[in-house]
Amino acid sequence: RAARAATVAADTRVAVDEARGAGDGTLVRLGALASEFEDTAQAMHQLDDAIGRTVEVAGVIAGIARQTNLLALNAAIEASRAGESGRGFAVVADEVRRLSLSSAEATADIRQIMDTVRERSRQTLASMRGAAGHVGECHEDGRTVTEALARIGAASGQVSEMMDAIAGAVEEQGRASESMSERLSGIGDGARQSMRRTEAMREEMAGLTGVANQLDEHLAGLRFRA
Repeated sequence: RAARAATVAADTRVAVDEARGAGDGTLVRLGALASEFEDTAQAMHQLDDAIGRTVEVAGVIAGIARQTNLLALNAAIEASRAGESGRGFAVVADEVRRLSLSSAEATADIRQIMDTVRERSRQTLASMRGAAGHVGECHEDGRTVTEALARIGAASGQVSEMMDAIAGAVEEQGRASESMSERLSGIGDGARQSMRRTEAMREEMAGLTGVANQLDEHLAGLRFRA
């Protein structure tokens, strides 16, 4: 049983070491993922800044378009006052005005698109921050599990060593018990031989006693005759 327990403890240590290795690999991958999240977050910040500058430029362009529209409108009014001589200038002013209106509309569309992109990018950034937070928590949990596995592995190693020592002691005790059994068997054999010898001596003593009694009777008869 001690040998079986030692084998189980050794197998447990191997399994714990394998689990710890897998946990270390997971920690490495989580760390890389957290780094990628951080890099992406920085890129999103840069994108948000670029969108902000684009919106500012679009605002400036919209302002210029409004001013151009006003100037073109004023020029058209002045051209109409000039009569026939200002007709060509009025056509040009009207074209400039249409272009300024088109620029203003395009700028408004650009600002709307940029605002939408900025909102989406901020939502994405918030989601990424949440995911990065979860990754950080998983990384910390994984580190805790890995440390726990390390402690379990160390404890399993100690248990394995103790069980090996116990198994060795049990084996040695078994050898000692076997030797003691052999010694006791030898003592038993010696005791039986001693008993047989004692029985033989008792029989010999009984025989000698009988002879002595016969001699004593014979001597008594001789004394009686005398």
